[in-house]
Amino acid sequence: MLAGVRGFVFLLAGLLVTSLIGGAQNPNEWASVTENGDEVTLRAEWWDPVLSIGRTLADRYGISVSVEAPKWAFPGDTEDVAVADPAFSEQHNNIHYDVMRRHVIEVRFSTVPGNRHPDDVARLLHQVADAVNREMPYGYRLDVSGGDYALVSTRTRNSNGDL
Repeated sequence: MLAGVRGFVFLLAGLLVTSLIGGAQNPNEWASVTENGDEVTLRAEWWDPVLSIGRTLADRYGISVSVEAPKWAFPGDTEDVAVADPAFSEQHNNIHYDVMRRHVIEVRFSTVPGNRHPDDVARLLHQVADAVNREMPYGYRLDVSGGDYALVSTRTRNSNGDL
């Protein structure tokens, strides 16, 4: 029963975070983009770097990718938002709740000369999934259907920290 209640609490906290973050205009929501000729470095350092990368790809390149959030069940994968981002907490009435620990995901890709668009979107999104799978305790796969892309959560930890 306690495990079910804990899971429900994490679900509610995740929904709260998603609604607050989704409505916020926080510059950390987007990944940084560094261009060097036809090579681009995309770097996200945030609570949900996969979502950050997805938003940046949509905003900067018009690439629509759906990003599924992993289930947060292991308390060791979270941190208090007031400690992780005191300015954010202060802007929101000094709120305290758990958010996913910050992670850094970085990928490099080539662009088509002249239009600055990624030369192979599917390969880029596979790189994102591979980087996440190396750097985070969560796992992702890329699903492609025609021109639709989805980064789907495939691995998470249970409340004991087991994958």
